[in-house]
Amino acid sequence: MKQAVISCREIKKGTLGFFVSVKGQEHYLFSQSFRPAVMNQYRNDMVVDEALNNAKCRKHPGCMKVREKLLKTLPYIEEEYGLSLLRNKKNNRRSCPSVISRDEDEYDLAG
Repeated sequence: MKQAVISCREIKKGTLGFFVSVKGQEHYLFSQSFRPAVMNQYRNDMVVDEALNNAKCRKHPGCMKVREKLLKTLPYIEEEYGLSLLRNKKNNRRSCPSVISRDEDEYDLAG
């Protein structure tokens, strides 16, 4: 299975756009003001787990802000498009099914 990758590019002067690509489809995540350190960090495609790694942020405030935004937007993208992006079950909303299926033969129906 091909992994989801995060990328960024300058969408207009002074603004970076962040995208996630899965199975050949690209989905917009968010935009923020241009910062050279952030552009250098995320310009090349990064696997989602790598993009969320604290060590990769190098404690740069701009990179930490991107990481926070990724943690907020990725669960929404997962839910909206039915994708599986986050490996951490704690952050994955679909780890707890909301609908419990029951076997019809379990109950006697009067009729």
